Amino acid sequence: MPRPLHTAVARFIRALAIEAGAAIDAGKEPPGSSVGAHDHRYLIHIPGEPIVIEYTVHRDLRELRIPVLVWIH
Repeated sequence: MPRPLHTAVARFIRALAIEAGAAIDAGKEPPGSSVGAHDHRYLIHIPGEPIVIEYTVHRDLRELRIPVLVWIH
């Protein structure tokens, strides 16, 4: 992954964690599209970049986990 893309992805993930955490704390849905029946998996595309992220929300642990990051190259 080129360095500029790596930097953009790292910054996006940091912002996603802050935004999703604030939404969850406020009792709202985190950013992205809900995937599955249990509403704990989400898909989000990084605007302007060829990256799609699937992340999971673990409310009890106050964690987000990213099991899938797809770079469309």
